Amino acid sequence: MENLRVLSLDDRPFFESLCAANPSESCERCFGVNFMWRGSVGYPFAKWRGRAVFFDSRAGFALYPIGCDTPPVELSEMLCELSARSLNAKFVYDVPPDYPEKFPEVAEFFKIEANPDDFDYIYDAQNLFEMRGAVLRKKRNHIKHFKSLNPNWRQEEFNGANIAQAREFMMQLAMPNEVEPLARAFDFFDKLPLDGILLRGENGKIAAAAIMGALSPQMYSVHFEKSDKTLEGAAQMIVFLEALRLIGRGVKFMNREQDLGLENLRHAKRSLDPLRFYRRLKLYPIFK
Repeated sequence: MENLRVLSLDDRPFFESLCAANPSESCERCFGVNFMWRGSVGYPFAKWRGRAVFFDSRAGFALYPIGCDTPPVELSEMLCELSARSLNAKFVYDVPPDYPEKFPEVAEFFKIEANPDDFDYIYDAQNLFEMRGAVLRKKRNHIKHFKSLNPNWRQEEFNGANIAQAREFMMQLAMPNEVEPLARAFDFFDKLPLDGILLRGENGKIAAAAIMGALSPQMYSVHFEKSDKTLEGAAQMIVFLEALRLIGRGVKFMNREQDLGLENLRHAKRSLDPLRFYRRLKLYPIFK
C-alpha cells in the first residue's frame, strides 16, 4: 500500500479511470463525492493494488476499494495493511449488493450486514419529470402552485455571476455535517465534475439550488439540494428541473443518496416514488 495521504485534484484521472472500468450505482464511488466528503486529513487515501482505498478515521471503517472487484481474502489483507498503520477498521463500507453472489466464500471472512439507512434511492428521471400517477399527484400540484405564485420564475446554471449567491443560499441551509464538504464543492466547483442549478422566483429571489454529478453515463447523483421552505413548491420544482436537465443529457436515472435513518428525509425520498434501491452492504471481519 502506498503512503496514506489526502486525496488531491491530481488523483482525478486515476480515480475516473477506475470508475469507468467498473461502473457502480453507488453515490460513494465518484471522484466528486470523495473529494468533497473525504478530501481532508480525517479520510486518508491510498492507491492499493491498482485500486483506491479510503479510511474513515472518524467512524473507523474502510471504504470498499474503488476499482476492480476485491475478493474476501484480499479485503482481509487490505485490513491487515491498514491495521499495521494503526488504522483499525470496524467494518468495510459500501460493499456492492451482489458481493455475496460473486464471492460465496465471504462468509468465511466476514459477517454481512444490510441496513436500509445506508441504501441509495434510485429514481427514473423521466418519471420525476412527468410526475404522473397518484403517488406524485401532490408533487404536481405543488409545482403548479409555485408557477402560479412565481410567473416570472427562471432557472440558471451556476456561473461566475451567480455562484457566490448560490453558495450563500446553500450554506445557510446546510446541515452541520454538510458545511465542510459543501464549502469544498464551491471552492473547487470549476475543477470538479459538478453541475449546479439555481431556481429563482419572483424578483429574482433564490428559491432552491442543487449540485449534481455523474456516476455513469446513465446515472447522476444529487449531492446537495436546498430549497426555501417558505416558498411553496420550491422543493418540488427543483427536483423537476433536475430531472429535466438529466433527460436533456440522455441520462435515465437519478440517485438521491441515503436517508441516513432520518425520518423526515426518509419520508421525502419515498414520496418521490423511487424505482429501486442500491442496497449496499457492510462487512464485519470475523476474527479467528
